[in-house]
Amino acid sequence: MSRELVDLVVRAKYVFTMNPRREIITDGAIAICRDRIVSVGKKSEVEGRYRGEKVLDYGRAAALPGFVDAHTHNAQTLLRGVITDYEISIPPVWLRYLIPYESLLKPEDVKLIATLTQLNMIEHGVTTFLEAGGPYPEKIAEAVAETGVRGVVTMSTVDMGNVPEAMKISTESAIKKTIGLIENWHGKAGGRIRVWFSLRQMILCTQELYFKFKELARKYNVGITTHVSEAHVEIEYSLEKFKKRPIERLYEIGFLGSNVVLAHAAFLTPKEVKLIAETGANVAYCPSIDHMLMSPPRVPEMLNLGVNVALGSDGGFKTGIDILGEARLASIVIKQYYGFPFHDRTGIPAEKFLEMATINGAKALMWDREIGSIEPGKKADIIVIDLSKPHTTPVNNPATTLIYCANAGDVVTTIVDGKILMENKKHTYRNVYEVVEKALERTEELMEEIRRSWRK
Repeated sequence: MSRELVDLVVRAKYVFTMNPRREIITDGAIAICRDRIVSVGKKSEVEGRYRGEKVLDYGRAAALPGFVDAHTHNAQTLLRGVITDYEISIPPVWLRYLIPYESLLKPEDVKLIATLTQLNMIEHGVTTFLEAGGPYPEKIAEAVAETGVRGVVTMSTVDMGNVPEAMKISTESAIKKTIGLIENWHGKAGGRIRVWFSLRQMILCTQELYFKFKELARKYNVGITTHVSEAHVEIEYSLEKFKKRPIERLYEIGFLGSNVVLAHAAFLTPKEVKLIAETGANVAYCPSIDHMLMSPPRVPEMLNLGVNVALGSDGGFKTGIDILGEARLASIVIKQYYGFPFHDRTGIPAEKFLEMATINGAKALMWDREIGSIEPGKKADIIVIDLSKPHTTPVNNPATTLIYCANAGDVVTTIVDGKILMENKKHTYRNVYEVVEKALERTEELMEEIRRSWRK
């Protein structure tokens, strides 16, 4: 019997399908035609029906759906190493440092930094992201079109509050410009770009903007993301202004829903966790920043109540774009914080963190019909992680090995939409060196501007 020709076949010792049965296929293969997965299963079965024009054979490695970063800031990467532990100790860091930094950026800066950030994503197996809301979002979209990743782009909307005037926008302009962004970019780059609404924070956005964005999100059938319950000052503001905590207020006005991603959601009462569960809202858990700056989020309680929890990096300003690293950190901290008092060493099992990094992220981004698992008919967004090195040998349990032994540096290949963006650690993007050099050059210039602004 003749075998059907497909564009690509990927072979790996372990294929983490993340399908509804969460099957892990040993000695597996994936057949890809154009941008879609056409078959996944045992290597003998897949290659009995299909032959690849190109074959990637990885032996002792794991193939997974690409990681989803459910909360990131494309434009903040040049702040790496600038915000030391001293600056971190003076909250809220986003109000004191991050937003003033963004106010200094020019359109060409955002394009450059977003490209650098997305190349970082590709290296670490992140194939899809949700932008939290930054300046010049059309430049982030341009970067997505060129780098080949998949992303939900949003615009920073700050229509009130004590922030640099360059970051403020009128309520009317915020609405008009976000609609324009949707109409110009949603569905572009072969469908890899989507556009959502974004509200920066309750103390920086008017209630009118919350109401209007909720209405418009329904009209355009897109989502909304917002930072929430991430700082004491925000909770105090909400209690003083509305006599309710932030989640209680969002519930009261009918804002919460399955098309909403709540970033951080750290300082929550048990009542607020139940309100999130009741409404079907999603939570982006950013372990590095959440545990560095906030109260440990009630993630085990959220999961027990059925809340869809995804993982986020919160951008590269302090740590980096590393979803596998976020999963490992969270698995350890959760065991200590939630497990130790009850002598429960499980906390959240490794398999659940892989869900949070893949299919949960896809669901949060309203993209789970297309991505988040390796199944026939879905988009071919696939990564390969090498498990053949001393630090990942032996592999007695693949999921445990991925979370506790492997690291982002073990990602060898990244594929989005069936296109290879990195193969055997080599980018297919042609100008990586040029991007890195330009970023270093611009960093020196920006740092002096930033330090002058911080001294004021």
